[in-house]
Amino acid sequence: MSTVPWKTIGRLSELFTSLDSARGIPAEQQWTLQVLKIAEEVGESAQAVIGAWATNPRKGQSHTWQHVQEEVADTAITSLVTLHRMLGDEAPAFFEALLAQKAARFLALSNDNRATPRRDVSSVCGPAVGHPAKQRSEALVAGGDLRLLDCQVAGALAGNGLRARRHLCRGHRSCFARHSAFLP
Repeated sequence: MSTVPWKTIGRLSELFTSLDSARGIPAEQQWTLQVLKIAEEVGESAQAVIGAWATNPRKGQSHTWQHVQEEVADTAITSLVTLHRMLGDEAPAFFEALLAQKAARFLALSNDNRATPRRDVSSVCGPAVGHPAKQRSEALVAGGDLRLLDCQVAGALAGNGLRARRHLCRGHRSCFARHSAFLP
């Protein structure tokens, strides 16, 4: 990544920190408020998407996809400024190291999932609790990574010390995720 954006991010960080410090706001409170600013920017991105899809009958199509892109960029800028306010000049190295780590993990998962065989979940975690009809739920298994599981299997896995990220519910309206990934 070019150092030019980080120089600008650093200047913004210094400006906002000096303004908050002049108001007597302690550093950790400044960080907290800056994280809340990220949430505000995410909300503005969501509002732009709603406007681009014209899903608010009162407002109609109030935004374009260019507005959405600008709001997403605002969110990214605010996030990087927040990181810089917390870490100072160490922010670029921290960000690049974390990006490399996450990218390697997700890119490895995407490569592993292309040739993943289908296997019965019950061979990994036992039958789904309380639902005999779902005891033979299938999942994609790639090195312990289970996918496409129902809620009961999710409960069984949680009982066996596995952590649920997301799951596919086959009948519970309160569940809104569409995929499952259970990692040890």
